[in-house]
Amino acid sequence: MEQPYSKLPPGPWRGVLKLDPRKELVQNTPRETPVQADLDFEEVTEGDLPFNFEISYLTPDSLHMHLRNREQVIEITDISFKHDRATNKDTVLIKFPESDAMLKALFEDNVMEGYYTSSPADLYPVSFVARHGQDHRFTLLKKEPISDFTGQWQMEFRKDDEEILGNMLLNQLGNDLRGSLQFGDVQYAHLEGTVQDDKIYLSAFDGKKFLLIEGKASSSSEIDGVMRNSTQHFITWHATK
Repeated sequence: MEQPYSKLPPGPWRGVLKLDPRKELVQNTPRETPVQADLDFEEVTEGDLPFNFEISYLTPDSLHMHLRNREQVIEITDISFKHDRATNKDTVLIKFPESDAMLKALFEDNVMEGYYTSSPADLYPVSFVARHGQDHRFTLLKKEPISDFTGQWQMEFRKDDEEILGNMLLNQLGNDLRGSLQFGDVQYAHLEGTVQDDKIYLSAFDGKKFLLIEGKASSSSEIDGVMRNSTQHFITWHATK
């Protein structure tokens, strides 16, 4: 039976930005502050930033992508394809609105694999993979949370010898976690993730910027964690409720 679409299959997709694409990169990545030895995030692949999107067709040749972060929905229509003769695979180029950022990936067997760049001059492209038919964020696990992390959290980030203060607002329902974060003049309003036992995971990706938050609670009112918004460094943080 002929498929009613010409390229990417419609429906849910789960993408992952590989902020730690290789073990040797992790070892050589500059750390703004030392990471505590007990910050072990075994429920997920550490440094993987997940995001969700949907592919739909208005007509068999009219492809749309909807990038989702909580209630935020970003429509992308600048999507093009070409056939790579060297690999005999299709290449997809996804350009995000109001920016020079893009995803470029090879597509085969319901999998996209390639790179994300913030601009044509980006010196540090981020490895990227996406799989069709997956709609979870971080994990399918449902470990019982040790506490309800809902509420306002005061955060302390350390960058070199500088301390930056911030605020994180969390809303938890079972294992589901949503939040917003502000530090300095930077704000992320649509974080989405999960609580697993004593750990929290949050991510956001809107095409222009991305953020990954990983944290481990030492009590119901204290969390220590790592924040990543590039492949070149990550920052440790401490939060109190």
